Amino acid sequence: MSRKEKIRREREELDRLLENTEFEKNDVKALIIAALSVILPVVLLGVLFFYLIIKFFFN
Repeated sequence: MSRKEKIRREREELDRLLENTEFEKNDVKALIIAALSVILPVVLLGVLFFYLIIKFFFN
């Protein structure tokens, strides 16, 4: 079996499993909270970095 064929079969199996998976009632809320807890600190650090750069050059 070639590597591409193996990858294609794995992708088909994963797609089939995802289609059959049903989220529970609070899963969406948990996913949103998890995403925000990962993304928000990175965004805040980026904003702080740009603020400090602007403060350094224009003050």
